[in-house]
Amino acid sequence: MTKTIDVQLRPTWIRRVGYRYDVILDDGVIVRQSRDPEYDTARVLHARGLRGRFRTIDFRTGEPRMILDIEKAARLRTIERDRGGLSVGPFRPMSDDARARLRPPGLHRERPSAPGMALDAGEPLPAAGGETAELRPRVPEEA
Repeated sequence: MTKTIDVQLRPTWIRRVGYRYDVILDDGVIVRQSRDPEYDTARVLHARGLRGRFRTIDFRTGEPRMILDIEKAARLRTIERDRGGLSVGPFRPMSDDARARLRPPGLHRERPSAPGMALDAGEPLPAAGGETAELRPRVPEEA
């Protein structure tokens, strides 16, 4: 009988988004900010050539949560609908076009400049926690 692989689920609350989970295996993060950590983990483990079962462990309590078969779970995903709640269905990889649409636009790209935006496109705003206190925010010119 093969050994069950233990992975830890570490939740992070993201404002206006909800919980996202990092998945930790042997002190390394193998999945970051997942909405569907169990099935995403199965796909990563399967891609690494691992077979058998894995068990998710709550990061804070150390309690087991779920036990899944790697090969079966790698073919599935959680589906959330406005009506009918959650269900499980077949995994469908996201197209490159759909992935690009979900990626947030870069600073000064695909959106106009606004008050409070850093002048240097490579630096985050102070409100975002960056060390940019010496940068002056862009102020709209008065007509």
